[in-house]
Amino acid sequence: MQRRTGRLRQFVLRSSALVALGWLASGAFTAWKLTDRPNPLRAERQPTWLRAEDVRLKTRDGEELGAWFDPGAPGKPVVLFFHGMGGSRSSLALSAQRVSMEGDGYLAVSLRSFGDSSGGALDFGWSSRADVLAAVEFVEAHKPGAPLIVVGQSLGAAAAIFAAPELGRRVSGYVLEGPYRDLEKACHDRLDRQLFAPFASLAFLGLRLWAPCFLPTALDAVRPIDQVGRFSAGVPVLFVAGAYDEQAPVEDVRFLTETCSADAELAVLDAHDHRDLWALDERHWELWSGFLARVEHAGNAGVPY
Repeated sequence: MQRRTGRLRQFVLRSSALVALGWLASGAFTAWKLTDRPNPLRAERQPTWLRAEDVRLKTRDGEELGAWFDPGAPGKPVVLFFHGMGGSRSSLALSAQRVSMEGDGYLAVSLRSFGDSSGGALDFGWSSRADVLAAVEFVEAHKPGAPLIVVGQSLGAAAAIFAAPELGRRVSGYVLEGPYRDLEKACHDRLDRQLFAPFASLAFLGLRLWAPCFLPTALDAVRPIDQVGRFSAGVPVLFVAGAYDEQAPVEDVRFLTETCSADAELAVLDAHDHRDLWALDERHWELWSGFLARVEHAGNAGVPY
């Protein structure tokens, strides 16, 4: 009897150890996968129908970014485009073309760790604030005095939020599409959708444990909600949410809008998922064109930014 009890105890201990090792290994793998550069550095060919200059931007922390630049017509604003997770400036080409058709200029940027830009591990927009700053500096040097409108999608929206306190009134307006509220909540929400409650909590604990090893920035710093209250007052900010977006729920984007210290408003589009929100359909373009027209009118009226 004692021998059987001893064997059972050993079996339980070994099984528990294997489960614990499996939990640790899965947490490490997931944390590495989420923060690793999604794709190797690759060349990005400009579409033949897009008339722009292929330029390289240097960031203050030593990264090099690929971008397409069109200054647009004299007196017109320049739109700075920043893509979402998994994208690059190539995914912004249609939006850039649509803006160009109206005579506006644009700078479509491949953020660090995407497309042909340098960069390694991801920290979900925190370090990319330097990319936004580099883009603003580039346009200021090449089209001085032009109103600058930042358009960010998801990851790009978060990078813009992180950069906004430093940029102040150098940017005349922001369009922020589907930004997450904070990284910890975004991870927790995604796990809750994919796993049952106890397993979701265990998976999150594993990610939380390994985050300092793979995330190049402290998890507590990657919180757009802590930065939206530091926008310059009076700068127009249009937050855009997808009605059915589970990755950046409407209630989270609404909370960001209400917390923003700028002149913020919220628009909700009938988008079925996170990526669907980025599709530039007619309703989407109406929002953009109306916002661009308001910013351009304010700039022409001599309103300081």
